[in-house]
Amino acid sequence: MLDIVPEVARSLVMLVIFGFLLVTGRKHEIYKQREWHFIVTGFGLLLLGSLLDITDNFESLNRYVVIGDTPAEAVLEKVVGYLLGFALLFAGFWYWLPLVGALRAAERRLETYSEDLKTKVAERTVELESANEELQAGIIERKRAMRASPARFSDSTGLRLWGMAEDPFWPGAKYSSASLSSVRRACAPGH
Repeated sequence: MLDIVPEVARSLVMLVIFGFLLVTGRKHEIYKQREWHFIVTGFGLLLLGSLLDITDNFESLNRYVVIGDTPAEAVLEKVVGYLLGFALLFAGFWYWLPLVGALRAAERRLETYSEDLKTKVAERTVELESANEELQAGIIERKRAMRASPARFSDSTGLRLWGMAEDPFWPGAKYSSASLSSVRRACAPGH
């Protein structure tokens, strides 16, 4: 009769594990995988074997064929419960553990790619910031140069702007009344 305490404790632990597997499988949708069914069914059969083992301790249950201390109960407990349960657990882990290993390897590769990408982004950011600083310096330098010297046109550009050249910028400027001397006066420094 003292055997009943560890058998009940073992059955309770098996029940908690079995319940945890069911809840976790639904929560994370693992139950869709074939390997998961092997593992859950294996734990379920181990739980059945453990529960049947508890009935051995009650002689009043011997009159029932499948529970109590009967040959049929021994076959159910030992063969169906424990042997088949452990076999299904083995099959589940046989198929599932390589997938876990492959997933871990893929995770490591992804971490490596992520670190490489972060490094490349940092390098490119430094390059772009440097190029931006150079462009900003060039813009500032051009603004200083434009403020330091007045704008001048070359004679041909000035003539084209004022319509005095053969091919002015706009057709109506060809017939303008401005003269070459007025154009030169307008483009001269200090005017």
